[in-house]
Amino acid sequence: MEPFVVKAKKVKKSDKKKKLKLVIPQKFGGILVNYLEFDADGVGDMHMHPDGFEMVYLLKGRLEFESTILSEKGDMACFPAGVWHKDKFTKGTQLMVIRAGSNKVIK
Repeated sequence: MEPFVVKAKKVKKSDKKKKLKLVIPQKFGGILVNYLEFDADGVGDMHMHPDGFEMVYLLKGRLEFESTILSEKGDMACFPAGVWHKDKFTKGTQLMVIRAGSNKVIK
């Protein structure tokens, strides 16, 4: 298999989150990779992915889930399909979110 390069595309969101979205082609298994950088403190919505596994990798800052705190570069949280979760983040937090399977979100 040959390596591949995916170019970042800026995506503007009304919830004040800056996102660079990298989409790996479907032929590589339908994996979605997002880079997120938060420009303000905030709290995300409670949600789950019914058909997709999600992994969050902290690059910088602080991210909290119900009973888990990510505060060191390299900390990770993994959410199997169907697990409800909600995040709280601080200004300047940077992370990678990798989701395999369906990208469906239920709030």
